[in-house]
Amino acid sequence: MTAPDVDLRYDRLRAMGALAGGLAHELNNVLASVLMTVDLLSAGSPSSAQQQGVAALEETVRRGLRVTRQLHWFARGMEGEATVFQSQYLIADLQKLAGATFRRPLSVITAFPPDLATLHGDPVQVYQLLLHLAWEAREAVPGAAELRLGARNEERAGKAYVALEIAAAADPEADAAASAAPAASAAPEDAESVPPAAWDSGRAAVVAAILAARGGFAEPLPSGAGTRAYLPAYFSSPISKA
Repeated sequence: MTAPDVDLRYDRLRAMGALAGGLAHELNNVLASVLMTVDLLSAGSPSSAQQQGVAALEETVRRGLRVTRQLHWFARGMEGEATVFQSQYLIADLQKLAGATFRRPLSVITAFPPDLATLHGDPVQVYQLLLHLAWEAREAVPGAAELRLGARNEERAGKAYVALEIAAAADPEADAAASAAPAASAAPEDAESVPPAAWDSGRAAVVAAILAARGGFAEPLPSGAGTRAYLPAYFSSPISKA
């Protein structure tokens, strides 16, 4: 890809971010108004069937509000305020987004230990990293039926990391052992921070930039249908839920 092509892609991504921010703002206003109407409908004495309908409508509106939140995150782009945060909350948000918007049927499973270390930086960048990895994992497995989002504490070359693992499988039971096994690769200082060449160049560039900015690196999973990204663990307080 030539320099002009890179500049053009960057301009398009920036325009998409601005458009997503505007759409999220407008949709949020519309959904907030609908939610107020739902509250009014439930304030009376509706029948059992009406209560069920109002409850279903409320859940649909709240799901829409969660999607607009994801659009806000995307629109914020690559620059943001550094803070200490817990990655499991980002994974939980991504689980909701992927379950609602990725090609179905798709089961989204999360796993992380209760003592997962914190991270320091911009949670929006890390969320974008997770989103790109999830998208690529799903695209790597035609007809993917399961998407696994996980994180764990891991030490590499004497340094503490949070290993963020994204994997897809056509069969929910396929490659479970391979996904859990440690990836055989070089030490962090020799590891590749640039995703595989088969990736979409735009997503690969974003992932590489985020990893480089955070002092992290990435490795393909042994199954070939996912990635394990390592970000330096951070131990401090206070802690943000992002």
